[in-house]
Amino acid sequence: MLRTIAFAATMALTNAIRLETEAEKFAPNLQTPSWETTDAKYKAACAATTKFTDAAFPADKTSLGVANSADIAKGAKPQPDPPIKWRRLSDIYGDKTTLFAPPAAAAKHSSMIQGGLGDCYLLSVLAGLDTRPGTLEALFLQENKHVANKNGVYAMKFWIDGEPVVVTVDDYVPTRYDSVQHKGLNDGAYTDGWYPYYATSANWGEIWPMIAEKAWAKLVGTYKATAGGQAQWVAQHLTDDPTETVMLGKQLTATKAEAAWKQLKGASDRHYLLFTGTTGESWVPSHAYTILSAFERTIDNKPTKLVTLRNPWGETKWNEKASKDKKVWKAANAALRKDKDFKPEGGWFVMTWPDFIKQFSDFSIVHGEESRSTGRKERIEFRPKLKLTGTGK
Repeated sequence: MLRTIAFAATMALTNAIRLETEAEKFAPNLQTPSWETTDAKYKAACAATTKFTDAAFPADKTSLGVANSADIAKGAKPQPDPPIKWRRLSDIYGDKTTLFAPPAAAAKHSSMIQGGLGDCYLLSVLAGLDTRPGTLEALFLQENKHVANKNGVYAMKFWIDGEPVVVTVDDYVPTRYDSVQHKGLNDGAYTDGWYPYYATSANWGEIWPMIAEKAWAKLVGTYKATAGGQAQWVAQHLTDDPTETVMLGKQLTATKAEAAWKQLKGASDRHYLLFTGTTGESWVPSHAYTILSAFERTIDNKPTKLVTLRNPWGETKWNEKASKDKKVWKAANAALRKDKDFKPEGGWFVMTWPDFIKQFSDFSIVHGEESRSTGRKERIEFRPKLKLTGTGK
């Protein structure tokens, strides 16, 4: 028991230092607190007779932002955006607008798709929560999750310094003029128009990815301030649970690799939230992914360690040409695609453990309890209540 407490305390301290460092990146963008401690603002907006417009995060260039000041100080030049028009999601999707798609249409491995922001670290955590029925939905204050709010107001719960806070936003999002093809739009024909530029959903009319991304942008200051970050920081603010990061790398010995596998598989067996990031030399460099599962399966009469993942892009899967053992990978991929317990969708793919430790720099485990990050209602393991440092000054 004492070892468990010491372990959790060590993780909390390490995570707090990491979070404080990360918070410095966003602090210059925050002039006033972007959250409330109660849901009073949200309830008032819901009860109003007119649609909600968020004056604290207006639909203009001040909310869009520019390249982060720290990046500019290093000589980075702001990347030009295409022409942007702010539109209400309810105007884009009309009567098909819904916060979450009906359960029958919901994707098993998340419907979220990354857009024009470099916030894969954020979306990898959101997608992980989305794979746990009811877990992501619980972060949204709206009672009926499968309709649109008539006043275009939405609110999410986050944790700051261990305390729950509420971030309220309207449904205006940046859009760009594009030609879009979707089965839910114009019978699947390519249609020109102004559509969301950043995160979207594979389900036409489902808006939680846009709302969650906007809430995070408001929390950290601007949309551009979300570009680049640490998934551990997001997990802290969405779950209030400590995160452990296990380093991999080229110097990983066989003994350490086996120990890392046991940690990953053990966390997967407990349904903990898991995410990872590629190295700078990987087939998709420096990119964040959701880990869906880690398990062993007999492939070609040999026990094989496998990891399934999801790319926030909703596409671009593992390039098997770089696999250390193409024959094993192909056999594993074919077997899982026939398995009823797996549902290959956009962005889903499988890797062997040797390939994983070569391509990824680390993986992180959110040591959750109850349902915040596990989807389970029972307490999985003891840990003391620990407050980690967030941001918002």
